[in-house]
This record gives sequence, structure tokens and C-alpha cells, in this order.
Amino acid sequence: MTGSFILDASAAIAWASPDEAPPAVISRAIAGAVPIVPQLWLYEVHNALLMLLRRRRLTQEGWQAASAVLAAVPIEVDSAPRLRVEQDIVELARVQNLTVYDTVYLELAKRHRLPLATLDDALRKAAKKVKVKLL
Repeated sequence: MTGSFILDASAAIAWASPDEAPPAVISRAIAGAVPIVPQLWLYEVHNALLMLLRRRRLTQEGWQAASAVLAAVPIEVDSAPRLRVEQDIVELARVQNLTVYDTVYLELAKRHRLPLATLDDALRKAAKKVKVKLL
């Protein structure tokens, strides 16, 4: 794995959306590394952009621009053995009281011993509890 951090959908959307202001550390990290993402990342990111478009928080042009920005991000998609990882994710979600979707990012950061880029408060709290570094 060549990535130097785990990029969750909340951080990616904030970084790519024209009306959002992500923390500078995320912009620097994305500019200087190939983030690792779980397989669900593409779907989650595009769903979030679609919801912003439907809620009129993003124009059609803004949606296209954000999609283009995200398409240009060089990502490394994790391909861990499914059964082992699923069990780890579900147990971690249960213990940390997170959604399975959010826990996918936390498990990935733990497994690769890499920092996590997220804007999700619950996920940030859980990361601190399990000693995962945050960007």
C-alpha cells in the first residue's frame, strides 16, 4: 500500500465542493499523497454529491466540478479479504457505537496504521478512543 492516510467521504466532499472550506491539512494531504479508501468510497461520495444537488446546496455546475475534482484524485482502493474484515468492522462498530459505513474507515486506518481524514465528529471521537491518528 502506497497511501499515507485514509480519506473518508466527508473529508473528500468538503475538499471537492466549491462552497465548502475543508481544513487545510486535508488539502495538503490530498495534494501530497495517494489516499487509501474502502470500496464503498466512490458510491458514498457520489451519493453525497447527489444529495447536495437535490437539496439545492450544489448547482449542476458545482456538482460537475466537484465530480471532476474527485475523479482526478489518485486513490488506492483497499482490497482486504472480505470475511475477516467484515467481522472486524461489525465488532468495532458495535463497540464504538458507529454505523458500519463509518467504521469501514476506522478499521482501514487501524489496519494500515495510517491517519484518518474525516470531518465526522462521532468518527473522530472513536478514532481517538482506539488510538488512530487524525488529520
